Amino acid sequence: SGDGYVEFIATTNTWCGLSNGDSNHDINYINFAFYVGTGYVWVYEDGSPRTAAEVYTSGEVLRVAVEGGMVKYEKGGVLLYSHTVSPAYPLRLNASIYTIGSQITNAVISNASVSTPTPTPTPIPTPPPGTQNVI
Repeated sequence: SGDGYVEFIATTNTWCGLSNGDSNHDINYINFAFYVGTGYVWVYEDGSPRTAAEVYTSGEVLRVAVEGGMVKYEKGGVLLYSHTVSPAYPLRLNASIYTIGSQITNAVISNASVSTPTPTPTPIPTPPPGTQNVI
């Protein structure tokens, strides 16, 4: 339980967001989602639209986040809709793809209470003098 988010890029006729369960592929089971139509995006909760259509440009990143008791929906880093919510945990990425060939790409799911590890560079060994190849 706690803060976290899912973000992704989607093509036409896809729903993607956060859910407590995934008993089937019906959109009614995606608790907090974006629906991407042809050139537009809507916020959906439990299968019902919560916003009017917003213009969606192919390749824009969509994010559904739960932060401090609020669910927030962002498009390209801009907040479109938010409200107070008490979701059932755990939340998982859930998606429904309606059209053959439609896609959800670059999906990331993050739990804010788990820190992102800092990559540690691996040192490249230096060969001993006199053993290097010269071109």
